[in-house]
Amino acid sequence: MYKMMYLTGKNGTLIKSWSTNVVNMLSRLGLAYYWNIRNVPLSSLNTVIQRIHDQYYPTWFSELELFNILCTYNVFKLEFPVEAYVPCVSNIKHRTSLSLI
Repeated sequence: MYKMMYLTGKNGTLIKSWSTNVVNMLSRLGLAYYWNIRNVPLSSLNTVIQRIHDQYYPTWFSELELFNILCTYNVFKLEFPVEAYVPCVSNIKHRTSLSLI
């Protein structure tokens, strides 16, 4: 299984796939060494999730300030929770459409 996840080309570089995206994300989070560990403990998954939150939220809010059209949104949205209506939309096509609005 591990060999299938760690697909490499003839020159040793990762083949452009989901594995490349995972390695790049782990590198940005400063956790690239997780990729080489065969059995990552569940507690490490919590570390990855927390690191994603720690880096993504400030970036999200700082980018919101760049768009004048979102100034009202900035006034009322002080947190970044899952909106209450999202779990109610079970159709994946409808959920995808909502994410594009």
